[in-house]
Amino acid sequence: MNQLIAEVNKIANSLGIHEKSEKTIVKISDTDDKDKKVLELKSGSWESKDIWYIIDNDDNIHAVCSMKSLLNLINTLRVSQQQNFNLNLEKAILQEFPVDFDDVWIVAISEIQKAVQNSDDKKMLNFDLSALVKKIKQEHPNLFFDISQILSQYSGGH
Repeated sequence: MNQLIAEVNKIANSLGIHEKSEKTIVKISDTDDKDKKVLELKSGSWESKDIWYIIDNDDNIHAVCSMKSLLNLINTLRVSQQQNFNLNLEKAILQEFPVDFDDVWIVAISEIQKAVQNSDDKKMLNFDLSALVKKIKQEHPNLFFDISQILSQYSGGH
């Protein structure tokens, strides 16, 4: 059991839960009735509002949390995913040297929305943003600087 508690502490630390904080660890065991289990508190408190760590008969560690905590976690992941998407789109746009970043952004978002509407997969998590911006550059060259033209003017002028 001490090895399992050490494993729980390791998992908790990876989640940012400090080792010194009290963790609720519960051992779940079978009973004669297949529809009932026994919970034995190994450490922590039954009143804890934090994550509970459940150790099953096969010594697998499970985590149980409140619905509020789960919803907060999912919301945090969504925000992080949106920020990551925005950064990747920003990078893809900037790599193509836009004349007006905001104009290209609006066109890109519009193209993405069209693609999502026309797709069976409404979440479309895998989207090649670089290819999208290159396509926009081909269709709307006026939205981007022509670097080769600028370089030829600069080198030809000296």
